[in-house]
Amino acid sequence: TVLISGPGIMGQLILQLTKAMGARVIMSGTSIDQDRLKLALEMGADAVVSEPAKLLEAVHALVPDGVDVAFECAGAAASLDACIKALRKGGNLSQVGLFGKPITVDFEAILYKELVHTA
Repeated sequence: TVLISGPGIMGQLILQLTKAMGARVIMSGTSIDQDRLKLALEMGADAVVSEPAKLLEAVHALVPDGVDVAFECAGAAASLDACIKALRKGGNLSQVGLFGKPITVDFEAILYKELVHTA
């Protein structure tokens, strides 16, 4: 199961690739991403979430232990934090989005969950 945070062009591309590989995909965005999230559903996303506060609830409803892979495509600190929280222990975090400025990251959560990080 894959979480893609950020339904822009990179998120949509990753959606297509992961679906082609047989993954279940959850796409997340915000309330301003309604058209992009609708497109994600049309392209095969299994679930979309437009309210960041409800993302973890939606993830755990589908996969109680968390997602296997999270692609952070929004380039926002809150998106990265959500990806870290949604991943299962030993999951893979792939950073795609660029932040454009220094951000704060809960590095202890990465360590405690034994996450693998790729860029």
